[in-house]
Amino acid sequence: LNMKPGKKRFQVAFVGRLYYQKRPVIVAEAFRALSIWAKRNNVVLAGKIVGEGPFLDTVRELLRRYGIACQIELLPANSPVSDILRQSDILLLPSNNEVLALVCYEAVEQGCIPISTNVGSQAEIIPPDLLVPLEPHACVRGIVRAVNRLWHDADFLSCQREALVSSWSAIMNEPTARDILMPVYQDAAASLQE
Repeated sequence: LNMKPGKKRFQVAFVGRLYYQKRPVIVAEAFRALSIWAKRNNVVLAGKIVGEGPFLDTVRELLRRYGIACQIELLPANSPVSDILRQSDILLLPSNNEVLALVCYEAVEQGCIPISTNVGSQAEIIPPDLLVPLEPHACVRGIVRAVNRLWHDADFLSCQREALVSSWSAIMNEPTARDILMPVYQDAAASLQE
């Protein structure tokens, strides 16, 4: 993992479209709360928000109003996500709904810990202690609580890492759609040639 307990420089990322579904206002609120947490713990917080959409100006204004615009970089959707995740400790996913957030899988591959709302299929890869409530205030508090525990408790961090790697590995070992469907298509094509 990129994150180490007690580290003094902490990088947080958000990757997603800046539309209502991804709740970019909650992302800004989470960064505000994490900034307060960082100051209390003598940690330098930096962040990257990767994405575009109708909420971009709102997010920009909120970050400015909260006095954290210089800490949080706003990046276009075509930014190198793998590199950003490789440099980040935490990935925020406070979505209103998700089917399957592929960025979670990429985050785990890059050593970045995803913290997500407990929606859709997120529980398939994210352990229960890193899933936060959907309600906005509880979501922000849950994010800060999870970060604080990961930062303070090496055993907790290690358990979350093991759970993430175990889920990721199990999913990656599942047969792909190609593995399942190709024999069906080949049988269909062979029966047409007969």
